[in-house]
Amino acid sequence: MLNARAILERHGFAKVLRAANGFLFTDLSLLPHATFADASINSCLSKPFISFIYSLIKVFFRLKLTLGTYCILSYLAPAFTMADDTAKPTSARLADSSYHSPYTRAGAPRPHPNTDPYAALRGRALSTLEAMGFDPNTMIEHGVLWAEHQDPFGHVMQGQYMSFLGACFWRVMESYDEFLSKKECDDMIQAKTVIPVVRRYELDIRRQVKYPDSLIAAYRQDRIEPTRNNGTTVLFSLKQQAIVAQVRGSTTYIDAKTGRPVDIRTLGGCFPALYEGFTKKSERANQLKEKWDKEHPKSSKTTQAKI
Repeated sequence: MLNARAILERHGFAKVLRAANGFLFTDLSLLPHATFADASINSCLSKPFISFIYSLIKVFFRLKLTLGTYCILSYLAPAFTMADDTAKPTSARLADSSYHSPYTRAGAPRPHPNTDPYAALRGRALSTLEAMGFDPNTMIEHGVLWAEHQDPFGHVMQGQYMSFLGACFWRVMESYDEFLSKKECDDMIQAKTVIPVVRRYELDIRRQVKYPDSLIAAYRQDRIEPTRNNGTTVLFSLKQQAIVAQVRGSTTYIDAKTGRPVDIRTLGGCFPALYEGFTKKSERANQLKEKWDKEHPKSSKTTQAKI
């Protein structure tokens, strides 16, 4: 008799539970959730077809037709990969730094070979940040590097915090194109008309960060004035599930020709829409923040910095 267990294991069906009385038994509940390693195959075969194959295999198992099961799966198995996030990683260290791998990104042809322990952590972090009023459109994630980002004591250096946060500042500026025309955005970036200049900021480092970890930089719109914009930007650690650094600051809108502050409501074009749009963003963000603060009151201990 053909060794169906070995065939299935060789082709990626490692969820074989037992073989009894010469007949194959396996965890059939996993088969409908199997995905094809080849994206083109995935797009061609529909869910009803997969369900049909699943039903046919179940019938074969009930009739104890091991050979028939082997024929079907040996034909389809080379294209299958079983997505299993709970599987033991082939390398624990690579799993710990899997946030660097392109296989954790959308569009990867198959799941990460060492599992992605950050997927669930990332989901909780994003849900928390959005509930706190931070803008999902301008968030950016930074994976910590062992050599470039740490000091000799194994902690992420202070200068890196501002580098990580600065990338989020830039994304906030890029988000202006939601209200401004392409030319107005280009002229702002090239310092031809109006530019947002950092007025002041205060960095609060709350926790130490060590490799491996990945940090999400997120911006919350606090308040916009005719000549200034105020916001809060944080770094959220996936491993610690907490804010590790925070910057509160403001920018001033400066006329590039005169070097003086300018009321953006008087500039014409789409700048009044920018002011109104960020006013509404401030209102929504503050409502979410108030709701979060009410539902998560801070104790006297948690209000103090960790460092």
